[in-house]
Amino acid sequence: MSGHEHADDHSAVPLQSVTLLLGSPFSGSSLLGQSLNDIAGIAYAGEIDNMHQFGFPMHRASNHYRSRCAICITHEPYDCPIYPLEPQPVADPATVTVQDYLEVLSRFGQPFVIDGSKNVDWLWYLHDRGLLDVLPTRTILVTRSVWAFAASQLRAGNGDIYQSAEGWRNIYRHALRTIALLAVPNLVMRHEAFVADSDKWLSRAAWFVSDRPHNVYEPKALHCVGGNPSAYSIREEFDKQGHLRVVPEHERPVSLEKFAFFGGEAPRNQAIARWATKIDRQQARNILAIPGVMETMLDLGYDPLHILEEHAALLAQAA
Repeated sequence: MSGHEHADDHSAVPLQSVTLLLGSPFSGSSLLGQSLNDIAGIAYAGEIDNMHQFGFPMHRASNHYRSRCAICITHEPYDCPIYPLEPQPVADPATVTVQDYLEVLSRFGQPFVIDGSKNVDWLWYLHDRGLLDVLPTRTILVTRSVWAFAASQLRAGNGDIYQSAEGWRNIYRHALRTIALLAVPNLVMRHEAFVADSDKWLSRAAWFVSDRPHNVYEPKALHCVGGNPSAYSIREEFDKQGHLRVVPEHERPVSLEKFAFFGGEAPRNQAIARWATKIDRQQARNILAIPGVMETMLDLGYDPLHILEEHAALLAQAA
């Protein structure tokens, strides 16, 4: 198959594949995507489903369309080479073709592009336009445990942890069924494993995305739509390398508040400790008893009973 190149960039290399990140909100996809962006030949595009030019129907009711770079919007003047500043009308989905999607991917001039949209129905939207017939397509199912997701929903203002747990279950059941139906190559990336040993799991993810067993660390400027800008500020070296010229002022308090909510003394690699005090032992057991939750946890590679034991030990230690 011939590669797809961006006509305005003569330094571009043929586009070889796209990898879609699938999963729930608060799953760590922004951290994984921007980490993969530091690998030679791989670009992270952010949440492409947000762009006006695709008119993705699931965003229409809330008018949640974003087409500007979440990084470059913090610069003065706006100077993103990938995503233009000019406002765009919301497209009619009936007029959207797979070539529109390939054109966006090709802007990065990299052979392997990561689409961090996360929405499983976005994969179906692209499938219906023939993506899987014209470009090798992979998925990475990015996950956090059901309890971590419920705690993040608490911070976001959703106080019903059981409703949150059911939503988590539904998202991942839908994702697992879709991956099986479409028979796309898939890698499960548990956020807890990634933050515990980032080098190991970033290497595996890069190998999966690029089909190359040995990948080169080659940081490059990040340009992405949507996502979680506050995730970028947790990597100190990111700013030092000059990729994010300034952490947005409005994101600084978000990052600090999030850090305090999840326990500023708990490092990110202590994933259970970051939510342990937000959910008590009985609530944690009740969540696991919701039909389909334990099965989904097991299908994603978790050991839910061990997590409950570690959670109980942490609460006992804190008492």
